[in-house]
Amino acid sequence: MFLENRYEKIIEIICSARGVKKEELLEILDEEECRNLLFLMLKKYNCMDEEKLSKELKINNIKKKAERQKNNFL
Repeated sequence: MFLENRYEKIIEIICSARGVKKEELLEILDEEECRNLLFLMLKKYNCMDEEKLSKELKINNIKKKAERQKNNFL
């Protein structure tokens, strides 16, 4: 439950910062900067629930993508 609350809060913050609704999140994830921010925040706050992310964001290999985003960011 706590993990889900953190996950939801991160999604809300990103959507708020970009001025979009949660339903539009997939559209903003096309932007590399937003995608990097999402994966870095999820990893930092231990919200890398692969099953939930795969289901909601339709992304496979979550851990590999998060590592790749981290390496690209640095």
